[in-house]
Amino acid sequence: MRMFSRSFSSPRAALIDSDLKAHFIDFRKDGTPGSGKGKPPTDGNLYLDSTINWSADGLKSVVLHEIGHTLGLGHSTNPLSIMYPYSKSGPVVSGNLDSETIQALQGMYGWLPQQCLSDRASTDGPSLAYVVEPSLSGSGLTQVFMVWTGSEGDSSIYFSSSNDGLSWSPQQPISGVGSSIGPSLATFHPPSSDGDSRVGLIMAWKGVGDDSSIWWSVNTTLQVDGWAEQQRLDVGTSSRPSIVEFNHQIALAWKGAGNDSSIWWTKRGSNGQWEPQKQIAGRGTSCGPTLIFYAGQLHMFWKGIDGDSNVYHAVLIDELNEIWGPQEVVTFTDAGNLNSGESPVCIGTQSELSATVHGQEIVLAWRGIPGDDSLWFSRFNKNLPLEGQISIPNVGSAAGPSVTDVSGRLVLAWRGVGGDRNLWVSRL
Repeated sequence: MRMFSRSFSSPRAALIDSDLKAHFIDFRKDGTPGSGKGKPPTDGNLYLDSTINWSADGLKSVVLHEIGHTLGLGHSTNPLSIMYPYSKSGPVVSGNLDSETIQALQGMYGWLPQQCLSDRASTDGPSLAYVVEPSLSGSGLTQVFMVWTGSEGDSSIYFSSSNDGLSWSPQQPISGVGSSIGPSLATFHPPSSDGDSRVGLIMAWKGVGDDSSIWWSVNTTLQVDGWAEQQRLDVGTSSRPSIVEFNHQIALAWKGAGNDSSIWWTKRGSNGQWEPQKQIAGRGTSCGPTLIFYAGQLHMFWKGIDGDSNVYHAVLIDELNEIWGPQEVVTFTDAGNLNSGESPVCIGTQSELSATVHGQEIVLAWRGIPGDDSLWFSRFNKNLPLEGQISIPNVGSAAGPSVTDVSGRLVLAWRGVGGDRNLWVSRL
């Protein structure tokens, strides 16, 4: 599996109305290794060794490889990838674009221009959930829902829906609820007495101001007035909790209240009752964790405690006894070059992450480390390591984003950067 080692923060902007320029030079005179080199998007120049007696296939392979660099791609660890590091004496990779290179380029250049949802603003990032309503034909109505807390002292929680993730219904406040931090939203399947399949929304949030309690509600009508009366859990947090459905149960995880950096969790079974909270030993965070149900297992991702911007991952390995597996630092492999070789690189964030199941993989989205308000994403497959991180061009946020899969396409939502509290969306 390849790990693209890096991307550039705004490659699209750098390449608008610009050309890639190829140059043949004598590499012996400047000590350049290999047989070609491509400059990053801000340069756009491509250099080839004029002393080589090029074959058609060899030239095609090297040119495609170096064009990859000019577009912002790093090296790959996959020997079959066009972006695998090569040498003059090494074998020539097939001069065709492979699927992983295409996917990486789509991730860098395929995001639609960001859209500002100017009718809504938030002190925190929004939360998204995708719903496919059951139907006899098997092709039910699909909708994506967004919830968020208000801005400028407005602790109301707002609700909106969309068919495609780009055009949204007007915001509407959810009656009788409020939070000083953004809520968490998920799809769930409530029990049905008649045996028909049903789908609804479940939401969890921290209380307003000094109220560190976690509150929750369900909605089986998918309308703003369909939220059931809020219910309080006798637990506390100072961050956004995370809620998800798994194996006909609901899992909830959160950071402790105040200075308590522990990670806690609980489950709600088919009887509708929440189990007593449990601390996950040896885990800590400065903001809320993220839960995702993927490939039959419950996964959790989280940022480290204060001063630790690394991202960690664990899996619920024993559901019956509620045992979480060891935590692992989330890394990808920097393929390096012919001289440096491969090395692991940690991804980092200053906020909560977001995760969604996208086909056969998990997609993670997050805000950069302190000082970096860019938004990043990567893909994670249960059988393969994390892919290299890709910066979403020309966007930034003062909070963590939310990502979801909508009919096979990724939709991302976030609040603006700095003093911009508007909510924004894009789609890949």
